[in-house]
Amino acid sequence: MSDGELCLIALLSVAFAPPEYGAPLICLEEPENYLHPRLIHALADLIAQRQQELGAESAQLAITTHSPYLLDKLGLDDILYTEKRNGATHLTRPRDKPHLQELITNEEIGLGDLFYSGALGRD
Repeated sequence: MSDGELCLIALLSVAFAPPEYGAPLICLEEPENYLHPRLIHALADLIAQRQQELGAESAQLAITTHSPYLLDKLGLDDILYTEKRNGATHLTRPRDKPHLQELITNEEIGLGDLFYSGALGRD
């Protein structure tokens, strides 16, 4: 099996584990590694579907990514942008930026492109 196949199986195993074997918090670091961009979209759809199926029993997900493809599958409310400035960690909620809300609502640009441009970060 390829690294991508093993990675996908591992991620799906976490996503589809029975609730009694799950954890209240699942942290995934760069799940896009080793995956084809189309698989990133499929994985994001499957995880969202599973979260919806489980409802209140679903785990909270914390995902780190540099993938504009994965970000395109999310909404502004789902993102907490983290960056290091002058040796300190700064967190930004892009949803608190009205101009970004407008761009996304009007479908002028996607979250992946906003991330790539640096617009999600600094105020």
